[in-house]
Amino acid sequence: TNGNTAKTEMHLIETGAGHFRADSVIPGTGTLTQAFDGRVGWKSRAGWGFGPMTKEEIQQLAAQAYFLNPSALMRGYRNRTILAGETIDGRRCYALGMSDGTNVHEAWFFDKETSQLLRIDRLLPGGGNLFEVDFSDFRKTTDLTFPFRIRVTAGAVVTTIQRSKLGI
Repeated sequence: TNGNTAKTEMHLIETGAGHFRADSVIPGTGTLTQAFDGRVGWKSRAGWGFGPMTKEEIQQLAAQAYFLNPSALMRGYRNRTILAGETIDGRRCYALGMSDGTNVHEAWFFDKETSQLLRIDRLLPGGGNLFEVDFSDFRKTTDLTFPFRIRVTAGAVVTTIQRSKLGI
């Protein structure tokens, strides 16, 4: 290789009920379609055929859809605590601990100057990050400002999502 990373283009549609369809155009291999109707997940690609998605594949795609949908971030968090602030990409941040009261524990980091949400760390029980989500390239859309670049880091796997448009 020459150091260039092949870029996969993904078109993701999600309903308010958590159903989704993702069409990923993968250079050199064609289009992979993955979908979930709330009960069953399936995938299809020329040369592979059609088949069910594993529970892990559904969860991974649902997590990507979750962070692409800004309104999904506004779910109910029963517990909120103020954490020590941090600096992210040279920007001083306020930090909040967020928990749904069961198994979701996150740290949210907001830019002190703009109040933009810059990062969410999903925390493992006992410490450490399950994954990290960074938000950047903020653009004003209608009356709201949204991040058009989202980077999800889970261990050694890094997925960068670049929005081209936002349908609201």
